[in-house]
Amino acid sequence: MLKLIGLLLFIICWSNIAFTAKYYVNDNSTTGDVFCSAVGSNTTGNGTSSAPYATFNKLWNVRTGTFSHGDTIFVDAGTYTSYSGGDGFGLNCGYTIQVRLHIKGAGQSKTIFDNQFFTSSNVKNGGSSTAVLNTYYFAQITGGAAGATINDIQFKKYQYKTNFTGQVFTINSLTTSTTNKVKFNNVVFSENGATGSGASGNSAVLLIYTFDQTNKVEINGGGFFCNGSATQYGGCIDILGGGASANLKLSITDVAFAGNQKNDSQYDGGVVIHTSGTFGTDSLNISNCLIDGNNLGFASNNCGSAIYITTTSGTPKVTISNSIFRNNTISSSPSAGFGGSCYFAKGVVSISGCSFDNNAFSNGTVKGTLASNTATLTISNSSFSGNTANTANDIHMQGAGTVSVSNTTFSSSATNLSRVAGTFTVTNSGTPSSTGTITISGTSPSAFSSPSVPSYTGDCSSLNIVLPIELISFEAKKTENYNLITWKTAAEIDNDFFTVFKSFDGQNFEVLGYVKGAGNSTIENSYSLIDRDKVNGIVYYQLKQTDYNGESHFSDLISVDNQINSQATILKITNLLGQEVSKNESGILIYYYSDGSNIKIIQN
Repeated sequence: MLKLIGLLLFIICWSNIAFTAKYYVNDNSTTGDVFCSAVGSNTTGNGTSSAPYATFNKLWNVRTGTFSHGDTIFVDAGTYTSYSGGDGFGLNCGYTIQVRLHIKGAGQSKTIFDNQFFTSSNVKNGGSSTAVLNTYYFAQITGGAAGATINDIQFKKYQYKTNFTGQVFTINSLTTSTTNKVKFNNVVFSENGATGSGASGNSAVLLIYTFDQTNKVEINGGGFFCNGSATQYGGCIDILGGGASANLKLSITDVAFAGNQKNDSQYDGGVVIHTSGTFGTDSLNISNCLIDGNNLGFASNNCGSAIYITTTSGTPKVTISNSIFRNNTISSSPSAGFGGSCYFAKGVVSISGCSFDNNAFSNGTVKGTLASNTATLTISNSSFSGNTANTANDIHMQGAGTVSVSNTTFSSSATNLSRVAGTFTVTNSGTPSSTGTITISGTSPSAFSSPSVPSYTGDCSSLNIVLPIELISFEAKKTENYNLITWKTAAEIDNDFFTVFKSFDGQNFEVLGYVKGAGNSTIENSYSLIDRDKVNGIVYYQLKQTDYNGESHFSDLISVDNQINSQATILKITNLLGQEVSKNESGILIYYYSDGSNIKIIQN
């Protein structure tokens, strides 16, 4: 009877398992690969790890209409252009994702989709130029795709000249989900965005068009570098509301925005983010980000070279914490610009633990590095230093909103603060110089501690996110009885400890172990960790580095193949108690081989 009950429970559980598929793409090289054991081929490939396709486009054309929720596409190391692979155009653009699909690369510097500003004049291998005209974005995420993820990939040189579409991704008309989020994890966007005439109506990278539904989007890690936009909307990310019931939840964490450019005659600015439209209840959360060297350039009433927030109706809720805004500029000659770095026309905005350093304008009239109109703006535990503007170098209040500042430091300048209307109060922030009626009271602020944010190296021709440690190598190799994971660092800054993660599918990870870091070091340090739980098949590892302040950063994936040596013979098979059993026994079995190796296998 007990066996019958157990069998029934097993059948019930089995019937509720959602089977997902895995597909693989690889270029014509195995250098840097972590997923595939062979090079890709569009002729002989079948989409498996041992016979991957050579292009994403080939896989997509073969499997279109058959993708299911939870399926994963692994794209191994390589640079994939719109002319590679010999399968028509190669493309790598113009897709529509309508299910909870996961696309995973080998790392943001290893797996690169380079669209090379694909245009009709670039068409190769035949085909109609009309058919590919304007099909330059990578993908639209829509319908039942809530929960889709894009991971560890770099997208560069995409452009699209049709209104209301992101030039790399557009998220719109998602089926409402209270739990599932569209996520971009450790993704880099570089050199995207159309320029010149006809490039109106779309952001350089990502557009989120929120109609009357709840959409949740997360951007974790990675960066936006040297994207340029001659469009009406945000140079990197644009958010458009589509109704009074629209409810957007956008979270941006550990992301670097650098060297992005926005030029256009409409909608003022938003090199990084431009929010407009009709919203119900929505929120935008930015934390632990670096916003550096972005530029807004057009001879009009320009506002906000980094962030520009406004709505037709509704009250957006914006929270910005532990982030750095520096070297952002307005290079045009506006007649009445506001917020050389950030402008909040409307909304409820909270800023804490942030620094605003050396933000500036070149010509014209710009009021404040940070400016507010009718918004409710609260600033606490922050710092302003080296900023320049016309009316006030640091904070300007224009309309009938409220600005409250507390425990914030200001550098010495002719005028730090200015007010035209509304209520402006400053407490426990010293005695900043001001113009207009501003209530200043309390004591001097406590010392400001600069937040820990992502860093990058290079310029607009070679930018990349880097860890607070300089990682020389991260490797894994198998031995007879265990897998050995090793890594080396050339330098470390405030490095508390490392965490090594392990996965059997490259998607779901568990903690393998922790290793103490060197703190601050300028010499080479070597680390290692042993994984004694050798399971037959490919095992993936990822390194996480954590600072003293709790900030953390992830490395690219590596893998090791624990496939059994076909020439070795089986000496014996035991269970976990060491008892010899037959190969037909169920449970966890340990195979001992003549070459000295042993492998654990889960037998159903």
